[in-house]
Amino acid sequence: MTTLKKIIFTIITIMNCSTADGQILQLEPSIFNYPDLDADTLSKYQALSDEYNRIIDEKIPYESLTEQQKTLFENELLHSEGPYFTGELGCSWYCATGPSSLTSTSQLESTKTINYKPENAHDFDLRTSWVEGQEDYGIGEEIKIEFNLSSNLKVTHVNIFNGYSKSEKVWKENSRVKVFSLYVNGNLFGYLNLEDTYKKQQFDLGSLGGDENEKLVLTLRIIEVYKGDKYMDTAISEINFDGTGDH
Repeated sequence: MTTLKKIIFTIITIMNCSTADGQILQLEPSIFNYPDLDADTLSKYQALSDEYNRIIDEKIPYESLTEQQKTLFENELLHSEGPYFTGELGCSWYCATGPSSLTSTSQLESTKTINYKPENAHDFDLRTSWVEGQEDYGIGEEIKIEFNLSSNLKVTHVNIFNGYSKSEKVWKENSRVKVFSLYVNGNLFGYLNLEDTYKKQQFDLGSLGGDENEKLVLTLRIIEVYKGDKYMDTAISEINFDGTGDH
């Protein structure tokens, strides 16, 4: 994007940045103490997860387990998914619903072993990521999340894991989002002001439901970034949700 285009884009964004009542929403996150990308910590918890899954795969009888293995088995929700998992342990809002599709205006070209598709931002796995595909920092690029919501289901929170979080080294090398603008069914809702951290960031969205066709479309547009140490590529590891309704 050229300098002139960036200026025009910024002016248009500012002109459009008001809600129906004329207020600009500036949303700040609550920060959670997860994940821990320390290599030793990841290795430790991955080993516990691998051991738990070995017990399950080999169908080892409970009475044959060591005391350590019994403790591991009794904490199955903690260890079954591994240290990169961002979903809820047990039943959650996702038992009732979840996004029907994720699309983006661009994505980084895949390699032989890694892809950067928008669906990576909602697979509950920090080792994968959506990465925009522009030659610069991706200012103006968007990721769109669509829901089919019955009248009793609402989206109340969005949880963002900023950057490419498969390791602390990779996270530092790649760029991260500093500001997202959030559009709800095509109308500007406000700004999400993200911290420069790989920890979980939760934003309170109030209560967002579907339209007359039970559709809810949330569009996140990159407005500003934290520059990576090595790459311009701007990444998002996870965009997860919480809400209310039957489950």
